[in-house]
This record gives sequence, structure tokens and C-alpha cells, in this order.
Amino acid sequence: MDKLKDLGEFLTGVGTIVLCSTALLAFLGYRRQIKREKLRWLQQLYEKFYNQKRYKPVRQRIDFDDLDDLLPLLRKTKDMIQRPSPEERNKIDEFTDYLNFFEWIAFLESVRQLRFKQLNVMFNYYLVRILEIDDRHSGRIIRYISDNGYEQFLELLRKHYAPKTTNLFVYGTLKIGGKLHSELEACKASLLGNGRIQGKLFQIENESYPGAIATDSEDYVWGELYQLKDPLNALRKIDHAEGCDEGLFERKVVNIWSDTNKQVKAWSYFYAKPLDKAVQIKSGRFPIEVPRVGK
Repeated sequence: MDKLKDLGEFLTGVGTIVLCSTALLAFLGYRRQIKREKLRWLQQLYEKFYNQKRYKPVRQRIDFDDLDDLLPLLRKTKDMIQRPSPEERNKIDEFTDYLNFFEWIAFLESVRQLRFKQLNVMFNYYLVRILEIDDRHSGRIIRYISDNGYEQFLELLRKHYAPKTTNLFVYGTLKIGGKLHSELEACKASLLGNGRIQGKLFQIENESYPGAIATDSEDYVWGELYQLKDPLNALRKIDHAEGCDEGLFERKVVNIWSDTNKQVKAWSYFYAKPLDKAVQIKSGRFPIEVPRVGK
């Protein structure tokens, strides 16, 4: 009787082991199936962007920085002063489809359906490239993305692909005491000290602000150097305040000599309109220092 009992316990144990082994094998098989399905889905995502014709026109524009005719159209859709032609609407639609694709990709990453490592391997070049192109066009692409509700895409760029240059050099109304200095305060920019850039400074005719232009001369423009906490969002807002959309100023990376004579890279704004009757400020400092007249 005891032997039968022992045999029963043995068979029960064997059954349990077999059952557990079967469950484990089934689980491992399920995981392999899930991985295969995920890889197949990632491949389809990759092929959709790179192999289908839908996104190719915009990819080529991004590749070769061929946006000169597109950026004015994006502004036109915002202002709605003049309705775009059918050909222009097609160009806008192509760009919109491109942005919608990355808005969806960014959403998938935000809800952890797509890991950042996977996203970065597949699309790193074009995510970095769009910011490189944007820098050359004074932030007009990022402003369009922000103004038109691509919040997930903007957050993805801000979180993982923000500009490497976090310094900003200001020489006019953005300085302490200037009427636009509140823009820097709102962005929580940190003052690093004073500095200078190579260039010439002009008092713009009939305006309360100056404008600098880059030159190879021995002239310098003097101002303040700041560090931006969130450069992508901060620069977007300051670009708007500086009138970059209207072509008043353009933002560029330049060499700054700090007050300790250390050279660093920083963004700065340069006047983009004709100087006409603008008067050069020889001292390179704004506001103009008026000599005191003795009594």
C-alpha cells in the first residue's frame, strides 16, 4: 500500500513537472512569436518611411536643405492672406504628411509602444537633420511644428534632440533693462557674464532697437552671455519676439569672447533687413552712451 502511495506521489510530481515544462515552453514560444511580430511591425514602419513614395519628396528637401519655396508657403497657411494654389497645397500636404508621421512615431514612443532606442536607430538622421535645417532658417520649422499642434513631435525633439548649443549672446533690447529682457526671464535663462562678438552694430532708423551684422573686420559688438535651460522651446519663443518670422532678424551660431577672454559658441540674432539709413554705433555698445556736457 505504501509503495502504491509513493508511486502515486511520484507520478503526481512528474505530472506537475511536465505541466510546468509545457507551460514554460508555451510561454517561451509566445514570447518568440511576439518578438517576431514586433520585428515584422518595425520593418513595416521602416519600409513605410524609406521605401514608399509618400515621404520621399520631403525627405529629399530635408536632405538637400531645399526649403526656400516651402517655408514661405507654411507662413502663408498661417496668415491666410492669400490662398495657396493647387500646386502649393500639394507641397504643404506633403510636408504635413511628413510631420504627421513623426507625430505618430513620437506618440508611440511616449506610450512605450516603441522604445527610443528603436526609434533612434531608424530615424536618427532625419530627426537630427530637421533641427540642423531649422537652425539655418532661424527656427521657422520648429515654430510651424509648435503652432500647428504637433506636441508629441515637439516634445520628442526637445527631450532627445535639443540643440547642443545652449548659450545665447544678446546685445540690444534682450539685455538687462531692455524691453525684451522679460523673454529671457520667462525662459529662466542664466546670466554667464559679458562678452563680445566680431561684427558691426547699427542703430536702425526710426526704431528703438539696434541691429548687428557679422563681419571679418576688427569691429566688435558687446553684450551679455546667457545659458538657456530649455534651448529648443526658449529659442522658439525668442525667435518670435525678435521677428524672425517676418525676416527682421536671423539666428546664427557665432564665436563669443567672454569677459575672461574665453571663446565659446553661442546663438545670436543678426539684422536681416537692408540697413538703408541705419547709423553705425562705433562703440559697439547699446544703448548709445551720450557724452556728458560740462556746466
